[in-house]
Amino acid sequence: MVLNGSIRERVWQMLSCGGYSRSRKVSSDGCEALYEKGGVPFLPAARRFYERCGGLFSDCEIVFETGSDGREFYFCLYPDMGEDAGAELYKAYYDEGTSAGKRICGDALAAKAAAGTEVSPVGIIGYYYPATVYVAENGMLYCVHEYESDVRVFADVEEILAYELQVHRPIRIERRR
Repeated sequence: MVLNGSIRERVWQMLSCGGYSRSRKVSSDGCEALYEKGGVPFLPAARRFYERCGGLFSDCEIVFETGSDGREFYFCLYPDMGEDAGAELYKAYYDEGTSAGKRICGDALAAKAAAGTEVSPVGIIGYYYPATVYVAENGMLYCVHEYESDVRVFADVEEILAYELQVHRPIRIERRR
């Protein structure tokens, strides 16, 4: 599918091709067990996020304008990361080498401070060194890049994708065979 229009229009076209709609609700079964196993908080907002966004782009390839490579762009949710999901989820919330509940990592603390409330890590997004995405109790998304001190705040998945894709514009999305 060829993508046209502004970056927001392209994002919406990508989301639609990936199976997204504002009323989408897929099963989030298994997510809670993944979080429980790692001792990571699983907020109701995280469940709602997974019900709306789980599996997006899992069978799609995003093609970018000349000079950029779609394999460099990540939009991965923890339950979709395969056998490394538990370890990646744990690292997104706790300092490595500590047991659950001992010491929250700097990225999670930054997101928590920006939100003013508890957060749950839900995935990663971006190029090369992707941001960790956290969801707060109010449903807002908080992006923490390891190379940046600012925590970016987004209302929804459309907004976060539009921000991350503004540098390398997507021109096409294709279903993998």
